[in-house]
Amino acid sequence: MEQEAWRVYPHTYAFKLSNHIWKPYHYLKNISKAIAHAVSIGNGRILVNLPPRHGKSFLISKWTPIWYLDNFPDKKVLLTTYEANFASDWGYIVRNEMRDNPLCRSTLREDSTAKSGWLTDAGGGMKTAGSGGPITGKGADLIICDDLVKNSAEAGSQTYRRNLVQWFNSTLYTRLEPGATLIVLMTRWHEEDIAGHILNEHNDKWKHLNFPAICEKEQDELGRKQGE
Repeated sequence: MEQEAWRVYPHTYAFKLSNHIWKPYHYLKNISKAIAHAVSIGNGRILVNLPPRHGKSFLISKWTPIWYLDNFPDKKVLLTTYEANFASDWGYIVRNEMRDNPLCRSTLREDSTAKSGWLTDAGGGMKTAGSGGPITGKGADLIICDDLVKNSAEAGSQTYRRNLVQWFNSTLYTRLEPGATLIVLMTRWHEEDIAGHILNEHNDKWKHLNFPAICEKEQDELGRKQGE
């Protein structure tokens, strides 16, 4: 059991499978533990805000689906981003890592290899989609929304923000299986973006993990003082 303890959290899993190349920085450990807790109790809702280029996508969009499907090969993952082709790139990365890494116990079906949708031999798998568009197929036990807004121009459009909120609440939410975990990660572009909607108007109870580049509090969860 102790030898397999690295499988418990996404960050310990990623550190092991990457041969210690991926680094579990302190803020990424906090996010990883929150994800593992949400999955274990069910119905988790997590909002992650980090600056660009701080590793949030590699932890959540790459390593978390691999960790999840390796531990629960019969479950389904849905990953969405601002654009369908970009989302399918993450599906391709996750699929290839699971297929080629000898530490992965779950095996993939040889007749289901598309970047945007593939299956494990246990019946689980991963689908990807672009935000605002249709989501085909059945529901998911883990849904990841990675930067649903491409840039500040989209975020600045009131029409785009309104349509995205409507898609999030209607189309995306209908894909949540009972007990499913939903993770939204994004860089903030506008006060009324999808993160603002989640924080101020959404009915679900969300865990907000907000780590700005410079600490804005007297002391934050990372132990940083204001200005650090």
